[in-house]
Amino acid sequence: VSTAVANAAIAACVPSHSWQFAVGLFQQLQRGWTSKEKSLDAADRVSFNTTLAACAAGQAWEMALSLASEAVLDEIALGAVISAMGTRWKEAIQLAQRAERC
Repeated sequence: VSTAVANAAIAACVPSHSWQFAVGLFQQLQRGWTSKEKSLDAADRVSFNTTLAACAAGQAWEMALSLASEAVLDEIALGAVISAMGTRWKEAIQLAQRAERC
């Protein structure tokens, strides 16, 4: 399975709010998971941003923050994390300010 196919599977998780599946697949991509029949390339920026979008759709703000803490956020990732935070606007502002300083 290529990264592009895995990214499509992660993207399918967004409208269905299946953030747990998206995170699991993303983590497999990060580890470079392989088996006899399947192999997944390293996760890319699309994988990361789409996983964050799935977290936002599923209102999984804690997971989105956890993933975000491990990476440099581009504008798309930052927007997805802020979206996931919902009514936690104070934390969202703090995150945006931290990202602006980087």
